[in-house]
Parts: sequence; structure tokens; C-alpha cells
Amino acid sequence: MKCGADLHTCGNCRFFDTTTTWECRENIPARVANKHARNACTFFQPKVIKDLAADKARQPQTPDDARKAFDALFKK
Repeated sequence: MKCGADLHTCGNCRFFDTTTTWECRENIPARVANKHARNACTFFQPKVIKDLAADKARQPQTPDDARKAFDALFKK
């Protein structure tokens, strides 16, 4: 997604599903043609994506790593 892009779109909705009728898991009254353009759908809920790889990269490998990271916060 680029800066200035619409956020309230089908593509950013948790109910967006290309395998369902009108590509929505909710019972919408009409098909939305452009899935990446702003719309006023009342069913819209933001899609939440968790990056599991990022969490693994940030976890300390040993107890000493955690202590070093903590101490590094207060170094000048």
C-alpha cells in the first residue's frame, strides 16, 4: 500500500474473501466492483495481519541477550 491510499476498502477488510459470493463473507446487498477503492460498507472491519517472523527476530535468544538489550536502553 502506498501513502495516501484509501483504507476503508474491501481489500483491507477482514471479511474480504475471493472464494465467496461477491468476494465478501458478509451478506452484502450488492457487489462492490473496485475492491481497492474507498467505499461506505457498514460491515467494514480492518484486517489485522500479524507478522510472525518479526516477532521471532525480536525475541532474545538467551537471558543474557535480554539483559544486554535492557542495559543498552540507558547507555549514552
